[in-house]
Amino acid sequence: MEEIFSHTVAYKPKEEFKDLITKMIYIAQALGHNEKNWVTGKELELLVELTRQHYAGLPLDSRESIAEVIKHTSFTNKDKNVYVYRSKLIDKGWLQKSKGGFDLVPFLKTLKLNNDQTNITISINTL
Repeated sequence: MEEIFSHTVAYKPKEEFKDLITKMIYIAQALGHNEKNWVTGKELELLVELTRQHYAGLPLDSRESIAEVIKHTSFTNKDKNVYVYRSKLIDKGWLQKSKGGFDLVPFLKTLKLNNDQTNITISINTL
């Protein structure tokens, strides 16, 4: 049987977006049973930024995506670890390879940005 967690969260789309995504990730981790797939600090930072890029319509495998990661995170221009951490996110199931490059897990793509609240629904089988 599939277990589902659902909770409505109020937020200001532009001001609290990264906080909301971080909370969603923490909730998904808490519901999961496999702690080896939990994200570390740098992985979390990258995953939150990639989620922001998804909602901005930016392809996650583009050069522009890497430039945005460097601009909005603690990764530096000389830091090739973006690729390492992106691979770790794939290995842990937070990113999926697709024909066009990379894609987020489905529950991270469920926000309705025009609303002032969102219903977060996460299945334990999501990750």
